[in-house]
Amino acid sequence: MRSRLNKAADRLNHMRIKSEEDATEFQVRAEQVIEKHKVEKFLAVTVEETITEKKRYLQPGRPTTDTPYEMVEQRQVQLHVARDLSAIKKEMRLAGWRLYVNNVPAVKTSQEQAVAYYPSLPTNIMNGTANFGV
Repeated sequence: MRSRLNKAADRLNHMRIKSEEDATEFQVRAEQVIEKHKVEKFLAVTVEETITEKKRYLQPGRPTTDTPYEMVEQRQVQLHVARDLSAIKKEMRLAGWRLYVNNVPAVKTSQEQAVAYYPSLPTNIMNGTANFGV
């Protein structure tokens, strides 16, 4: 899960807005990245757009008060990525848990014998030091 979070965050941080795109389309594209990496519960994106107007002079040289100009609109779009730390901690705490059930009465077999029938389990699971790669 950590690798999916890091990959999605890295991809979002490297995203740039396209020239024909507006802020809502950019946010949709960012949300598609989150869905692709399956981290919708852990990451939230917001897009902030700032529009400013700037004079662009139509003649070369140093401008004077009489120099003709046009007003040009400049857009700046920022993407903010927020991690939901409580959801991440909860998922990390529950990651890797499995439920193993058998139908043998507890009187006939011990817990160690029951666990021995599952070869995919780590051998040190009984003493609580098993590492499941989480």
